[in-house]
Amino acid sequence: MSLGDLDGDGDLDAFVANALGGNRVWGNQDPPRVADVLVSGTAWSPAFLDQLESAGAGGTHGHAIPVGSSAQLDTVNWVNADQIIIRFSVQVNIDEADLVLSGVLGPDGVEDAADDYSFSNFITETGPTGEFQAVWTLAAPLAIDKLLIHLDGTTAAAVTSPSGIKLDGEWLDTTSTYPSGEGTAGGDFELRFNVLPGDADDSDTVDALDAAQVDATFICFPGFSAYSIFNDLNGDGFVVSNDVLFTRARSGDTLPAAEPAAQAPAPAAASSAVTSAATALSATSQSPADGATPDVLATAVPLRDRAGRLSRFGASRTDRPAGLGTRVNVRRLHDRGARPNLIERLAARRMPRSFLSSLDAARRTANESLLEDLLSIP
Repeated sequence: MSLGDLDGDGDLDAFVANALGGNRVWGNQDPPRVADVLVSGTAWSPAFLDQLESAGAGGTHGHAIPVGSSAQLDTVNWVNADQIIIRFSVQVNIDEADLVLSGVLGPDGVEDAADDYSFSNFITETGPTGEFQAVWTLAAPLAIDKLLIHLDGTTAAAVTSPSGIKLDGEWLDTTSTYPSGEGTAGGDFELRFNVLPGDADDSDTVDALDAAQVDATFICFPGFSAYSIFNDLNGDGFVVSNDVLFTRARSGDTLPAAEPAAQAPAPAAASSAVTSAATALSATSQSPADGATPDVLATAVPLRDRAGRLSRFGASRTDRPAGLGTRVNVRRLHDRGARPNLIERLAARRMPRSFLSSLDAARRTANESLLEDLLSIP
């Protein structure tokens, strides 16, 4: 028998080593808990990601969803967010199927029964904070929706520590703070957040004020005092004409009125490969003491603000760091008489710097003919 602080909580855990060299904990090891939830984008540039998290160099960076207040439901406003990151207090065994992401509108944008999102990739790794993290990449970027994360902490396929202790995941939206749980193993983790691409000022509506806020920081990038991560709608590290066009293309968009229904994860298939956390990092290298999580967002990050929307172009939001977003609602654009093909091409194409002045003039005058000409230039 040996003693050691296996879970990094400052006390001693009793364990025995079996014949194969693995440790079997039978003492007072704490259950795993959720330490942070973030959103990210596979297309976000390193310069943009550095504005979200400055700690560490490895692992997937992202925007931490704020907790402990109504700011948890502030809109994630980028147009190409397609990753969910969950960090844990200790290393865990976890599978892609342990998480269900559901919404009111779902990936098809229609309020019906098919409101669960699918994933194209899943990995575990050591994050930039040194904590164990799991990263789910969505099959398509998130669009307008009220979303619910459900992480399995109760079934036979639940998230567990390497020794088999189930997740302590209980959570009360807008009130709880990290780490999750109430001190007892075996609890699902459910967290709500909202996505409204183009909602730069967090008003829950995309309108002319959002376009004006983005336009006020035109041709800004990290290092400029006026640069705001909330105005950089595609996360490329520059606020330029396409960011204004993203917002104008979504004018009138709002969140759905309904709330997402809670939903349990589907049972894991017998052949499903459960990721062993032991292959990703050691228990002694990444667990904050007493369940504490590093304050990786202590650096100055622009915040958004629901009040005084026209008075703080480019810097404010409520009391939270950054957010996320997604694609053009082509059907809505068409209903308004816009030209979806043109809008989609503008949204998909990164504008060369030489086009900026012409594009700016074109968008100000709504000159679609000029925009067409610009897009035809090789």
